[in-house]
Amino acid sequence: MLFRSVLQTLGIVAGVSLMASFVASVSARPYTTTAHLVFREAAPPKDCRATILASKKRLLDKVAAQKYADEWCSQLERESWIQYSASSLCRGYDQFERVFMDDVTEFITSRQFLRKGENNLGIFTLPNHKLEHRMVKFVNVTEGYESAACEKKSLLDFGEQVMTGFTTVDKEKVGVIIMPKVDGTPIRDTHWWRNLSKDQRLYALNSTRKAVEQTVLDFLHEGKPLYTNFSPQRVLIDDDGGVDFMGYDYPGIWSIKVLPTKDQFDRWFDRRWAFLWGDVYREVDKMPEHQSRS
Repeated sequence: MLFRSVLQTLGIVAGVSLMASFVASVSARPYTTTAHLVFREAAPPKDCRATILASKKRLLDKVAAQKYADEWCSQLERESWIQYSASSLCRGYDQFERVFMDDVTEFITSRQFLRKGENNLGIFTLPNHKLEHRMVKFVNVTEGYESAACEKKSLLDFGEQVMTGFTTVDKEKVGVIIMPKVDGTPIRDTHWWRNLSKDQRLYALNSTRKAVEQTVLDFLHEGKPLYTNFSPQRVLIDDDGGVDFMGYDYPGIWSIKVLPTKDQFDRWFDRRWAFLWGDVYREVDKMPEHQSRS
């Protein structure tokens, strides 16, 4: 009860009610293996591991970065229900020039810097503008970053309205993605995280875990792709303790061949969560455990 009252005061979803809604929701849904819509298509070689390696080589030594990339992609490759191919390009890759063809500078002149993400050049809001409920992401559109165009396709697959184009910053062309504004902050950047004890942080992490799992599962049952890159910096916590995701870029979004069984999904999610969030749990001297869902 102590953790429940403290976290409610801080704006965190109470774990008890969240677990109850999760169990009820899962129990109410039939787990079938019907064919699922494919959002990715076979294409010329593009290595998932190379993409992840490139994003981590600035943060880790070469051996550690390679090990991380291998595990990141292997967790998808091992699952028979995921439409994974290490050598496939994301849908939209071949439309790179067309996706970022229009000059959208006039729509983003009032932008204000919000944060720098993992694989972008900056994220901005548009206050006091007719697009104030949207946010702007700057992406690299030079040779070698063709997968940036895939994020538009992924957002459309998730039912979002998106505008893309380019602007010029310091005489350099920059890709622009204007998308729905996502409220929230990564959990370690929230104003209340530093005030929690280790036990309270663990409680908050496990509550976040349940909310993320439910969201990913809901996507699948709605016929949307599988969201796989729910790393700590990409999961945003809003003032009510709800979660949302930031970043729908390659290689974080994949189709599925069939809807997984409950056991298949649970096992995959447990491994994925422990891998992506292990560092945060180590900060509280506790690793995530297998979740009982009975």
